Amino acid sequence: MAVAATSSAGALGIAFHRIVPDDPRVRRVSRNPLESDRRIPGLCSRNMRFLRPDDKVRALRHYARIADDYQRRVEHGPLLRALRRRERRIVLELAQLAPGLSLADVGCGNGFYALEARRRGVRVCAIDAVPEMLAAMSGAVDDIRLRDVEDLRGIGTFDRVVCAGVLDFVVDPDLAFANVCRLVASGGRLVVLAPCAGVGGWLYRAEKRLSGLRVNLFTSAWFASRSDRNGLRLAEVRRPLPGNMAVAAIRR
Repeated sequence: MAVAATSSAGALGIAFHRIVPDDPRVRRVSRNPLESDRRIPGLCSRNMRFLRPDDKVRALRHYARIADDYQRRVEHGPLLRALRRRERRIVLELAQLAPGLSLADVGCGNGFYALEARRRGVRVCAIDAVPEMLAAMSGAVDDIRLRDVEDLRGIGTFDRVVCAGVLDFVVDPDLAFANVCRLVASGGRLVVLAPCAGVGGWLYRAEKRLSGLRVNLFTSAWFASRSDRNGLRLAEVRRPLPGNMAVAAIRR
């Protein structure tokens, strides 16, 4: 039906393809990924409805549209700024960064985590599916990749992987989480920031609906089972804000 339109981002020197509903990168799922997990303690399938492909397309277009103004939007005023910095502090504490380590920031946006990691002497690969977000990262990190979290083949492995605010908008959470797990080198750490099931998560979901977006919600039990399935061990779960959780998993 639709054809992906190619646009240029001269600063990065590569061709970008806008994701549209017929784009194969927008994976279509025929069943609920939680169908086989109804007996896992803590899972609530009713509250964890996963997205349809058109929901994901809508989210990608939304973030492309606001990319230039994204930082101001999410840190507008002292309260939002303080909350965002609390999120970053907890995520990077869980990541246990050290100079010389390599880090993949999957869904890097405009570099909220990647730039701070780079400032601390970490070698950073910034990955995002939105070209307009990546354009701001040119020259600021060691490597830039235009990739979707549901297709991360051929990127390699890293000592640390951060995936913040990405699983909210994926069509197939099992696939997306397995992909980020494969990026974690032996002995490495993965940190994921995602919205959680519960009152805080429902409020976050309602807030995103005001922008026309739908989001996934998760539980710590979901992350524990998927970490184990993908060769990692869930090490710690923290709650930066009432509506989200930061989970750290270690490659066995």
